[in-house]
Amino acid sequence: MENRTFLAIALSLLVLFAYNSLLGNKKETQSHDNITQQYDVKQDVKTPKTLPASSLPIPSAIPIEESIEFLDSPAVRIELTSRGGKIKSFYEKKFDNTYLLSDILSLDGFQEVSFKGGKVNSQEAYYEYENDEVKIGKRYSFAQDPYLLKFVLTIQNKRTTSTIGQSRLNLYTIDTSRLDNTKSPPTERTLIEYSVSTDKGIIRKNNAVQFSPKDNNNVQNKINWVGFRDRYLCTIFSPQSEAAHVLIETIDKTKLDLKLISNIDSIDPNSTFSSKIDIYVGPQDLNLLKNYQKGFEEIVSFSSIGIINVFALFIYHTLEKLHKLIPLWGLCIIIVSLAIYLLLYPLTFKSMASMKKMQILQPKIAKLREQYSNNPQKLNTEIMELYKENRVNPFGGCLPIFIQMPIFIGLYQVLWRSSFFKGSSFLWMKDLSQPDRLLTFSTELPLFGHELNLLPLIMGVLIFIQQWMSTKSNVVTDPAQASQQKMMMYMVPGMVVFFFYHLASGLTIYFIIFYSMSILTQSIMNKKFSKNVQSIK
Repeated sequence: MENRTFLAIALSLLVLFAYNSLLGNKKETQSHDNITQQYDVKQDVKTPKTLPASSLPIPSAIPIEESIEFLDSPAVRIELTSRGGKIKSFYEKKFDNTYLLSDILSLDGFQEVSFKGGKVNSQEAYYEYENDEVKIGKRYSFAQDPYLLKFVLTIQNKRTTSTIGQSRLNLYTIDTSRLDNTKSPPTERTLIEYSVSTDKGIIRKNNAVQFSPKDNNNVQNKINWVGFRDRYLCTIFSPQSEAAHVLIETIDKTKLDLKLISNIDSIDPNSTFSSKIDIYVGPQDLNLLKNYQKGFEEIVSFSSIGIINVFALFIYHTLEKLHKLIPLWGLCIIIVSLAIYLLLYPLTFKSMASMKKMQILQPKIAKLREQYSNNPQKLNTEIMELYKENRVNPFGGCLPIFIQMPIFIGLYQVLWRSSFFKGSSFLWMKDLSQPDRLLTFSTELPLFGHELNLLPLIMGVLIFIQQWMSTKSNVVTDPAQASQQKMMMYMVPGMVVFFFYHLASGLTIYFIIFYSMSILTQSIMNKKFSKNVQSIK
């Protein structure tokens, strides 16, 4: 379409849909050093059924009672149970979020066995199970770091033979049946992801909401860590000793296990096997994750497309550094939005100028269409000659926009899922990660729901003004096209308000800046070409 304003609107909607489609891609990818490529699971997968069963002596006793304990750090609370001596849940205090994980650090065959022990103090707990053949110990303790939990598993062989061997430790079970529809809209569910970091790259599965046997996998490369993340938070399990492999098993449509298989074939009589795991539970803060020097920061990926991820990471770090100078995230968003627009202004101006030239040539093109209506080949030749004479590139209006797309999508994703903005206020906005909610209503209103969000309405007005300015300056010779432009002038703002009404206010601030600057550029362009139409020659 030759209407530059509509392309700008389409760009916004394309960003929205591209974001959801990229994060909704169910294919696994491999990334290393911020370069993402397709991961061919067939090369490294063995059917889970070929694995030997755990040789630990499995008890049949089922506990009658269950005792619950809690360990606290300044940032995290974990819920422990004597049933299996495992973790029932992780809770992140600042974000008021309970992870969609259960059956954490449970040993296969011992999930329902009653362990003795419990909390030693507010930051440490120890559980133990013992019978005539085996003694199992589990120790949980918070380090000085409020986000780091240390876990030690010990298995002692009490037999007189070396028949106790390979163990399967369930790192966690993803349980999406616990999703709260009111707190997890569809756009956020696409951000749920599990990942396994190996010496050959990272295997990722995003949009990890429903599972099938196709998700089963046996990752046998060297394991660096196993992770889970949602929109803002993540948890990372880092084995301190080499593990044999990670087994991914589907339980049902809403549950998936990720199990760490030990690298030992047997435990000698009266000997003890020990396994240590460091567990990070906290925000996806790149600087914080880098401090552990274990590659934890690689769990953060804004896109499976390398160029988009590069731009997103650059914008992320720019926002972070700017915030050290300006302690208001909303103002940082405005400054970065202006900077990106000005940086891309030459491309934007070129695109708008090309489209304006195309509009001015429409009367001449209409005459050519009438003159050569029976000779399409001659018509195309004459039109191309007209473009050449006036130095017009028919693709000049669209190409700059597509060149800018990776930057726009990268910025979109940073604003949508960075933990910076969670709980950060700006002007009347209490949380930049949520809609601005100027007013709330006790009664649900049509279209608006229980809240009046002002920013999407402002954006709709700006888009209408831009559409009106573009339509006013257009040279339209086709009545059908004129009617279409008039319809789009009203329809597009309504569509954008609808799509953006419940999105994060921090994201909407960017688009308000974008359209405000586009109106200014459109005004400059209209004046430039209204003064001297012949400047295109």
